[in-house]
Amino acid sequence: MDKPSSKNSDAPAGDHSAPTANFYISPKGPGSKIGQFRIECEIGRGGAGVVYLARDTKLDRKVAIKSLPPELVRNPQMRSRLKREAKLLASLDHPNIATIHDIVEQDESGGYLILEYIPGDTLAERISQGPLDLRETLSIAQQIAEAVAAAHEHNVIHRDLKPGNIKITREGKVKVLDFGLAKAVGAGAADQQSTVTEPGRVIGTPAYMSPEQARGQATGKRTDIWSFGCVLYEMLTRSVPFAGQTVSDTLANILQQEPDWRALPEGVSANIQVLLRCCLEKDLRRRLRDIGDAALEIHETLNLPAGVAPSTPSSRPVSLPARLRQKIVWAVACVLPAALAATVITRSLKRSTPMPTSCFPISLPRDQTPFEQQTNVIVSPDGKKLVYAGGVGPTSVLFLKELGQIKGKELPDTKGALQPFFSPDGRSIGFQAGGKLTTLSLEGGRPKSLCDVGTLMGASWGADGMIYFCPAVTAGLYEIPADGGAPELVTTPKGEDGELGHWWPEVLPGDEAVLFTIWKTTLSDTNVGVLSPKTGQWRTLLRGASYVRYAPTGHLIYAQSGTIMAVPFDLKQLKVGKARRAVIEGLKQYADNGYAPFSFSQDGLLYYVRGGEWLARRHFTWVSRQG
Repeated sequence: MDKPSSKNSDAPAGDHSAPTANFYISPKGPGSKIGQFRIECEIGRGGAGVVYLARDTKLDRKVAIKSLPPELVRNPQMRSRLKREAKLLASLDHPNIATIHDIVEQDESGGYLILEYIPGDTLAERISQGPLDLRETLSIAQQIAEAVAAAHEHNVIHRDLKPGNIKITREGKVKVLDFGLAKAVGAGAADQQSTVTEPGRVIGTPAYMSPEQARGQATGKRTDIWSFGCVLYEMLTRSVPFAGQTVSDTLANILQQEPDWRALPEGVSANIQVLLRCCLEKDLRRRLRDIGDAALEIHETLNLPAGVAPSTPSSRPVSLPARLRQKIVWAVACVLPAALAATVITRSLKRSTPMPTSCFPISLPRDQTPFEQQTNVIVSPDGKKLVYAGGVGPTSVLFLKELGQIKGKELPDTKGALQPFFSPDGRSIGFQAGGKLTTLSLEGGRPKSLCDVGTLMGASWGADGMIYFCPAVTAGLYEIPADGGAPELVTTPKGEDGELGHWWPEVLPGDEAVLFTIWKTTLSDTNVGVLSPKTGQWRTLLRGASYVRYAPTGHLIYAQSGTIMAVPFDLKQLKVGKARRAVIEGLKQYADNGYAPFSFSQDGLLYYVRGGEWLARRHFTWVSRQG
């Protein structure tokens, strides 16, 4: 952990705990004058300059003065850039951002930034004094996130967020320091939007650099999100997440290693763990997109209603089928009006091993809570998106939630939409709305109505562009091209033994067969059928099962009396094995129509909805691939 050179607990807004560049510094003694400011003492020193406590003789107030390198002030282009940055920073009006008052230029000795004086400790000093209370940690983290979010709204990026650049007043108020100054002092770095200023020089403090900073690549708002994650991890564990013995080791760890997640205290709620993992996602595209979402999530955690505790991962063991194991990957979990949880069933199990079922709930905005009538939540084939029908009251609308986002984005023209389903490439969705079977590209454009439906009882989109669907309660399966055309009937209920309809279709990989539920008058009598689209023939495949889905492990996963069951399945011969095993108990299943809300991605992500004690919660969660 970097520590400031001064132990003064009243270190000002400009104090650094570690250098960001190396410049010659000409010191000023007590009583020296810089313009209207009289130096009282030196209170900090680093590679980027000296920090003084001074008195404004005109306004009779304390200020912090930070020296600037002569080479920066003497360079007309850099001097102009510094002024523009200072003006932009001065325009930021946020209680958690330290203010810049002025710039004083002196060509012979360099220049000086006149900064708001913030009494108190740096966060680095506070961490070094002993463990932080969890609630205090979250309060500090929320204020940091709110400060960074406010700056990002004005397109100001910090680029050197670290505990030494964060002050905490005696009243517990957080002040983030030096916004944009790393960019401004970067001797031209801003022109290329790069951290590299010259060979061998990098803007920022290595332990808190993002992977893109470490590589000298373009930086942006999510660079600050990474650094925020490093700061939060350090507050929780009192250790730097990617520390190495040398700078090179540290940068290598940032690029190649994962933090020691086991070091997190037991009391850290699951949603905060998820948030932290989203912030420290190495792939920029998968990292949390907006630090304002982090502030919102922490605020929700700190302000849970009385009697509701933050959720932590469950460790209840579950018996799995042979060749299956459960492992949490990146996305999941949710708790709806009937609670959603998730796990992944992977291909790589070498032996049958009991694994824990885990659920990581975090809060959604109230206007995005899942629609009350049905769960209507689906995971994209690649496991990178979640689409759900949300809303309050009698009207639903579809929301899209991508990896790294906490708040879903409302999809246009989806009012009244239910029963969403993904295209095989994950770039489009289908759904029922206004009595029509409809498709919509997630990349833009207007919805396309395909045909009339009554009460849609499931639909599935094949890789060949054909959509199979059941348009009503007492109907067979139909097929229709996704780009439009006339629907054609492909199965007809036999009308024997109470058989009513063919519901919840599932197109199997290769488009050689379609699974569906043979619905009867009683849920316990439902069976699973398999259709060959080429021959038009279908047969009963599995008895006593409903809402069947194909898992990428080579199993059929289906619902039976509130339990998710698994059975081996030969995809080529379309035959099931004998060994049926319970995968997860406590599934929410609708007795009136057999609907069992669970869904798979191609890499084995299973989401499912639980019943019972979870009914009052309405949350979604993203979890990193490492869990």
